[in-house]
Amino acid sequence: MKKTLLFALIVSFAANAQVREKGSIEIQPFAGFSTSKIYTSDDVTYKSIVSPYFGVNAEFYFTSKWSLRTGLEYMQMGSKDPRFLNPNWNNTQTQSKETFTNITLPIHATVHFGKKTKSVFKFWTYTYLRNKL
Repeated sequence: MKKTLLFALIVSFAANAQVREKGSIEIQPFAGFSTSKIYTSDDVTYKSIVSPYFGVNAEFYFTSKWSLRTGLEYMQMGSKDPRFLNPNWNNTQTQSKETFTNITLPIHATVHFGKKTKSVFKFWTYTYLRNKL
């Protein structure tokens, strides 16, 4: 098991040491967790929710300096358990959850500059599909 982990660690460093040339494509899967909460100006407070955040991006290099990144990203946003603070409502708390599922299509144009082109400047936009669950 230790040898397998050591081998995977060495391979991951070697895989990262690549030359970015015209026509290169990088595939970048990712996974993580996000938190979100709804804020309103009403007399209601909400608890935050924790949800998965994952997707895959692909970066296409037109030259060694210019690239375009796009992909698909999944994230769920929302809140749970609203608490009504209005004195006329008896400060009640309900057990409910309101979430929105976002599937995002990011588009990033990137300029790589500096020594060894490790510095970047990005222009981006997002297109997303929102689905209330």
